[in-house]
Amino acid sequence: NALAVMSVSPTDDTVNYDPKCVIDDTYIFAKYYGVAIFGINSMEDNDSVVLTLNNTEIVSEYTCISSNASSGIYAGFSINVNGGSLNGTYGIYAPGYGVYNLNGVSVTASIAGIQIAAGELNILGDTVIETTNVNSGTYNSLLPSTGSGPGDICGAIVVGKAGSGYVGDVDVNLVSGTLQAPEDGDALVICD
Repeated sequence: NALAVMSVSPTDDTVNYDPKCVIDDTYIFAKYYGVAIFGINSMEDNDSVVLTLNNTEIVSEYTCISSNASSGIYAGFSINVNGGSLNGTYGIYAPGYGVYNLNGVSVTASIAGIQIAAGELNILGDTVIETTNVNSGTYNSLLPSTGSGPGDICGAIVVGKAGSGYVGDVDVNLVSGTLQAPEDGDALVICD
């Protein structure tokens, strides 16, 4: 990970239990995860662990932004992406329950612009989310064989759970923005 924003049990008073991280006008390159966020094990409190990226460019050979599901133990966070761009195999891999806000960001991914399995996704402004590839095979054949991880379903937005470790509902609110896929590709995929 280039950057990890996380909280640990409140019984360990040497660790910040209420981390807030703001990154402005920055370039991040990562081989695997550009930014990873881990919440406080709460599906009600999404304000204790907060990551805000303003006009930040993330380029990753795998995933630009990611959370972690682990049956809900890392739930409870907010990610705010305002402007900037994400370019990777996955723009955002969102298995953990939290709030994902995108406003005016450009997301380009070879597989999934955003793949969400739990939480609330809010897309605002002139956000553009794009996949550059087309699905080959049935959706079920493209799910991860282990029941965990992002799988290989191409789409600007992919909504669905690959296994039982993804707790919580999924809400997608596309207020404004653009979803793009190549000819014969899928802009929006919903599977569960």
